[in-house]
Amino acid sequence: MPHAGVLLTPAVEAGLVERARSLPDTDWHIPRLYDFAAELGASTLAARYSRYVVDLNRPADDKPLYASATTGLFPATLFDGTPLFRAGLEPSSAERARTLEQIWTPYHRVLAAELERLRDEFGYAMLFDAHSIASRVPRLFDGRLADFNLGSNDGASCAPALAMQLQQVCAGASGYSQVLNGRFKGGYITRHYGGPADNIHAIQLELAQCTYMDEAPPTLTVRKRPNPSARCCASCCRACCSGAGRTTSARPRHTAQRHRLRAPRPYRPWRCCRARGGRVRARQRRSSSIRQQKADGPP
Repeated sequence: MPHAGVLLTPAVEAGLVERARSLPDTDWHIPRLYDFAAELGASTLAARYSRYVVDLNRPADDKPLYASATTGLFPATLFDGTPLFRAGLEPSSAERARTLEQIWTPYHRVLAAELERLRDEFGYAMLFDAHSIASRVPRLFDGRLADFNLGSNDGASCAPALAMQLQQVCAGASGYSQVLNGRFKGGYITRHYGGPADNIHAIQLELAQCTYMDEAPPTLTVRKRPNPSARCCASCCRACCSGAGRTTSARPRHTAQRHRLRAPRPYRPWRCCRARGGRVRARQRRSSSIRQQKADGPP
């Protein structure tokens, strides 16, 4: 979740134009929308600093990812193309170098290490890059954005079968539109870390914000859950957990002494509850039997 942060460095905060102080280009409420991830056993990494400080989904060399209009590593404009900073108050080169070292680099160091850990333990890793954006941004795309925008870098960042499975999940959400590798094909994170040949699959989901929140400022309020958009996000993540393992024949690099490590099963609340209940009832029966034996005395 690289664009969910709202913190500002003093240098950035001091220079922002008045309109930018409400952070209008933030991926609002994404950590809240994906709060089910812990139930899946998934690791999560959410940015704390705003993309106005540094864009964690851009390469360190700031090489453009799209031929069309976009924003860079250190944004100079809002999404609509108007200046982000007041004249003469942009962060200095030295300030930007510190930001790259102290914010961008640690974030990617943690992300790379976690992907490597997961791949070593399970034989593969699945990266789900969660984003959202206003449904209408004329400078970035024409008309209204599709509701669910999946990006796999034109099939290079994850197995095609997995991308198709996620597209089918999104297509199953009645009344919502979806597209694979449309306007948003995946940013730096998806493109850089996704490598099916290395058993790391990455896919980006860019949600139109109107699917789960009221876009009009200054409210920017999230709608009450459950809603179809939130359910679709959960279904996509569950599909990632189960589908990525079927796209690779790799075995874990490390195995326990007694038990071979296996990839996690898809999260099924009913199965977990039934198994947990069975264990509780078994313990109750054993406890009841022991109490009865104590009451009866030795045989």
